[in-house]
Amino acid sequence: MNPQLTEIAYVLDRSGSMVAMTEAAIVGFNEFLSDQLDTPGDANLSLVLFDNEFLVPYERAPLQDVRKLDTQTYVPRGGTSLLDAIGLTIDRLGEKLAAEPEERRPGKVIVAIFTDGYENSSCRYSREQINKMITHQRETYQWEFIFLAANEDAIATAASMGIAREMSSSIDHSAKGLRTSYRSSSRKIRALREYTRSAKDSEDLHKPMEDITGEEEERD
Repeated sequence: MNPQLTEIAYVLDRSGSMVAMTEAAIVGFNEFLSDQLDTPGDANLSLVLFDNEFLVPYERAPLQDVRKLDTQTYVPRGGTSLLDAIGLTIDRLGEKLAAEPEERRPGKVIVAIFTDGYENSSCRYSREQINKMITHQRETYQWEFIFLAANEDAIATAASMGIAREMSSSIDHSAKGLRTSYRSSSRKIRALREYTRSAKDSEDLHKPMEDITGEEEERD
């Protein structure tokens, strides 16, 4: 296992309800990317864009090779197949990592999920399946899952999928809310990366996502 390497999967909603938030989503993700590039240590990123379909522009790409989003690469459309997006991400990433020799496996795997609406079109995975998958990855391999959502009770939704309460938070469905989501997830991921790499114990490592999002909301 390589403690200097973190594997990040960012599962980002691009369903039709995100149309009004297109610019904020693009700017926010690009800010997230820049912040992670400034974080010490190596990281790979899988970017998963979902609506009622599933697009992976980058899969396990070194952070420095990931390009910023723009209006050509982030185009909201379709429904919200949240469960399918999460399930496919876990399965694909798990298969890739299982094929790696032990010394090349990351010290930490983090899956960050953002959605702005309720699940409405998944057909491959049920909520019960996702709960079992997430619970297995958390308990067996110590994967971390972050869940941020607008227009729903994020904590209840996260709990139904097996994600820890302290790793979830609701945000406003607004440009400000999207900025909050990206900045909050970036803070938590930075803290996890720093701890895995050098055992640095920061406040954000233990702080619930609700507290982090609250601080980011006040900052704007």
